[in-house]
Amino acid sequence: MINLEEIFPLGMGTFRIDLTQKEASMNALMDSFKLGQNYIDTSHLYENGKVMTFIGEFIKKVGRENLFITTKIEPTVEKITDIEEQLNQYLEIMNIDYVDCLMLHSVIFTKLPLMQTYKEMDRMIKLGKAKTLGLSNSNYEQLKEINEKYPISIYEGV
Repeated sequence: MINLEEIFPLGMGTFRIDLTQKEASMNALMDSFKLGQNYIDTSHLYENGKVMTFIGEFIKKVGRENLFITTKIEPTVEKITDIEEQLNQYLEIMNIDYVDCLMLHSVIFTKLPLMQTYKEMDRMIKLGKAKTLGLSNSNYEQLKEINEKYPISIYEGV
């Protein structure tokens, strides 16, 4: 397992992985990994989950223990149970037991109060499905509010 201090300074975003060129994309990921890259960021929004499936293949090749994997809760959060359901789906797609960082893709992607959303995401840590929490696409005040109660390990700014 990779801890926060061992993350390579640059992460692998997966938004623009070219799934029409799977071999070339896998070779690029493998080359990057061989150079020390160990942080990979995923989202079900990327190609409607197909990128996650592809990343699952990459994880299988390099070993789960060699990567710090982040995934994001997406815009379909309407009720509290949606959070765990989404995470379970993502874990199944990538064929892993946990993510290193669970983040909300954007603060506008939940119809629930922000603190209620993070309380449930924190519960995923207690269940062992996530190791840390993160936040993406928020403003400073939102980050500050959440971080006071639920420590944010990874922040992707706007």
